[in-house]
Amino acid sequence: MCGVLPNERELQRYKNNPSVKKLQEYIRIDTSTLENVELTVQFWKRQAEELGLLFNVYRPGRLPVCVTTLRGRKPELPSILLNSHSDVVPVDTDLWTYPPFSAHIDDNGDLYGRGAQDTKGVSIQYMDALRKIIHNNITLERTVHVMVVPDEETGSFGGLKPFIETDEFKSLNIGFALDEGLTSSDNTMAGTYVDKRPWHTIQDMGFNIVPVVCPATSDMILLREIGIPAIGFSSRTNIRNKLHDTDEYIPIDNFLRGTDIYVALIKSLANLPEGNSKYDHCDIK
Repeated sequence: MCGVLPNERELQRYKNNPSVKKLQEYIRIDTSTLENVELTVQFWKRQAEELGLLFNVYRPGRLPVCVTTLRGRKPELPSILLNSHSDVVPVDTDLWTYPPFSAHIDDNGDLYGRGAQDTKGVSIQYMDALRKIIHNNITLERTVHVMVVPDEETGSFGGLKPFIETDEFKSLNIGFALDEGLTSSDNTMAGTYVDKRPWHTIQDMGFNIVPVVCPATSDMILLREIGIPAIGFSSRTNIRNKLHDTDEYIPIDNFLRGTDIYVALIKSLANLPEGNSKYDHCDIK
């Protein structure tokens, strides 16, 4: 499962990587309770400001929903949403090998912490994908929104559920959404509730992806209920599933590779041609 262990130089390179440091900073915000929810707002505001992106905080319920926006060349087209959540499930610290909010990196190159798989790692990958798109001057036809909701683990009653009822949410003009996905113990990636076209890009990169029915609930269900096509996806392969478990972790090489996968996906989705009926009219059920 672990493959070849990184040598000391590779390990130090991991520890010095800006994306890894961002993930560590994010995991170190204990969001197993709502006491630190405003710290996540400050964190995401800084990430958006670093890239010169529009950042908005919506509070239709009692909790903040953060939305970072990369404007596309044709903003009138239905946009792409990349959704994740900042909250994590509670921990029993005594059962963990390393403190669960320390973001410790071990000698295998694995980063441990609550949220590494569910879903703080994904959130950082989204933003790093936008960072690469911006720095490489890649043109996107459609606008892309990165949304971070505060209470998915407890039902989204103070975050996404009231937000989707607002005019502000409707103004995002979302035509398609990616949400959190499953961890795979082999080289297969799972796409939950699949429209197959976006995954051709991943298959072209040499990865195997299969359609599955999501065995758990997520915000993807709320989006689909209001007619927005939404698919759960994760690039985490060859990893032990540690969602909601002790010693949650992500191998750093897998985490960094995942960003490039999201770059490819975003390029594919955000450059779908105008008039693509399934996305522009949200008729995937």
